[in-house]
Amino acid sequence: MSAVLKPQGPSGVRDFASLTASDAEALGEEALGLFELLRAGLPIAGGRIVRLAGDHPEQRLLDALRRTMDERPFARLRTLFPTEHAARRFDRGAVLPADMDADSDLQQVVGTLIESLRSPELSAALGGSLLGLHVRVLGFDARDAGELISADAHAGEPDRLLVSSRVAGAAPFRIDRRSMRTTAEGEGLSGDEAERLADLADRAQLTLGRPLRLEWGRDQGRDVITSVRTLTFRVPPHSPWRRVALMAADEGAVSPLTVDALDRALGTGEPGPHVERAVKRVFARPYRRLESGGALGGARTSVPRAAAQAARAAKVAAFYVADAKRHERAHPARIIAVDAISLENVSDEGLLDALRRRQRLTAECLLLLDRGRVTSLSILEALEMTLGPLPRECYGALATPRRTRPRERTLTAMNRFATRLTAELGNVPERASLASALGRDWDRLRDTVIGLRALGIDVRPGALGQDDATFRAELLRLRDLDLGASERARKDAMRRLLATARGRDMGRSREGLVNTLGGLAERVAVVKGVVAEQLAASLLRLRAAALQAGQRLVDRAVLEVPSDALYLTLAELEEALVGEPGAYASRVRLRREDDARWARFEAPRRV
Repeated sequence: MSAVLKPQGPSGVRDFASLTASDAEALGEEALGLFELLRAGLPIAGGRIVRLAGDHPEQRLLDALRRTMDERPFARLRTLFPTEHAARRFDRGAVLPADMDADSDLQQVVGTLIESLRSPELSAALGGSLLGLHVRVLGFDARDAGELISADAHAGEPDRLLVSSRVAGAAPFRIDRRSMRTTAEGEGLSGDEAERLADLADRAQLTLGRPLRLEWGRDQGRDVITSVRTLTFRVPPHSPWRRVALMAADEGAVSPLTVDALDRALGTGEPGPHVERAVKRVFARPYRRLESGGALGGARTSVPRAAAQAARAAKVAAFYVADAKRHERAHPARIIAVDAISLENVSDEGLLDALRRRQRLTAECLLLLDRGRVTSLSILEALEMTLGPLPRECYGALATPRRTRPRERTLTAMNRFATRLTAELGNVPERASLASALGRDWDRLRDTVIGLRALGIDVRPGALGQDDATFRAELLRLRDLDLGASERARKDAMRRLLATARGRDMGRSREGLVNTLGGLAERVAVVKGVVAEQLAASLLRLRAAALQAGQRLVDRAVLEVPSDALYLTLAELEEALVGEPGAYASRVRLRREDDARWARFEAPRRV
């Protein structure tokens, strides 16, 4: 659907500063990014927005450009595309002057822009119509301009900022974002100007939560952002690190304490602290060192070969299920043992010992989840040998851990309660505003989730019932969540695969293999769901011990808040507790900034 804005001034022309959030969202990804930067107080070049839909778009754009030239000596045109994919298509083929001044042929510039927007490649990306396009007309009182890149995508350096001037052939400044000092001098700018622009790029990426490619200009003595694009990383095909995917394709931002536990779980098993031997934190996410092995996407083979692979997968699954069952029987007693230690009353050495024991318990659960991932891959490989490459959505549907029945009942009860509150009150209000009867139901339901946390591998989330604010946030999330979606997806995937098997040669035999492998995949998914619950319980204990360590470090003026401890590794916590000097608060601040920088970033699968 094309964006329709209420005109302000001449028909089809509007000032960017007058947009609302919904207007910016309708205009597309770049407009929304610029709007969020403006709302956060960052300087942007808003300019006038000209709608291309309707009659005589060339004349409308030309009139806006002339009005801008009456106000400023220089002007630029920037097209607002609905998606960044379309913007990249345009950037490859557009040939426009960087600036316009009093000597420019404005009519020719407008004609060239409109002609570029009507190119076949761009028309295909836009669905064959210019109706959804708008053009920003920007005015400046200086020609100074250039590009800002908030991470060095080509060199693979997330903490290197690039600042360049538009001067022909000018080398970019390379600036370390942690110290904001220039590491390599560029051309066309002074060192102070480059560092000031680098700070602007860093503030922009922290605001939007993703790495950015920005254009900058200078107007009325200040640097302004003129264009915003998400930075894409070109990852070499043989990159040695792959994003960890134990419970989701992208686990999201994960704390350093979690990465430390993952490193221990997926590492060599040698005693002593690990320092990113197997897992490291990049883009605020865990990446593991790649091991040699095959990949999914194989071709269909004969039934005997597929049956042999199915037998191997069944053997792997049998060993995994047996080990998971043994762990399940031993886990409750180990939880009781760690809970028996009063964290508030032990010495620092006793607290460190409790942290090590809880990290070991967490690492064992993470290792079991990783073994479950490998087991699911072996089953999927057998399915591929039976049918050929599977539909993309079938992989996740068959491999996703299945929620346990107690969790399913609890989430269903919370979903129904949230729906009831919305039906009676119009929303899920704060606890204090509820009537007595609803308040008692709230308290009763919250008590059932005091020891329950969201599934995932990150140590930071607390129990769902730890306070009313957390409980309310979970009610709001569950109210809009389709709890049965994953189970329906699994059943749909099996129906689709069985139908495919029946259409192949030796269809009955292949159908039997698919049916058996589907049941095996479901069994493994159930076991992974149980392990995920054990991991959740272990993470709550690890979190509690880390927060206790954090509180002691706050009392000693080493950290600012107890939760800062979640952003340190176990080795760093040990050093801090025994009094080793170190800029622990600064480390935490930088790591928290990493979370903000990469919050909305679609991290590459490999680095």
